[in-house]
Amino acid sequence: SDAWWANASRWGMEFRGSAILQAALDEAVARGLSRAGRNDTLLFGGFSAGSRGAMVHLDSVPAMLGDAAARVDVLGVLDSPLWLDQVPLG
Repeated sequence: SDAWWANASRWGMEFRGSAILQAALDEAVARGLSRAGRNDTLLFGGFSAGSRGAMVHLDSVPAMLGDAAARVDVLGVLDSPLWLDQVPLG
């Protein structure tokens, strides 16, 4: 599910959203995002369940970019990020 944004193993399942996002950002920087001499804009977002994960990570994206963040403006676009704040069952 796109709504799983952790980096952990629980209940026999893998939750690796944070690791996947970090790998994607590392690849974007390696391929030229924020290359010296220019500023870039990163449009980060998601739709439906994917927007929940994007919503949770959006504020962390600049830190995940490392030194490249100084030359990247991060903008978020979230479409339908339904969030129900409820006490877990059990």
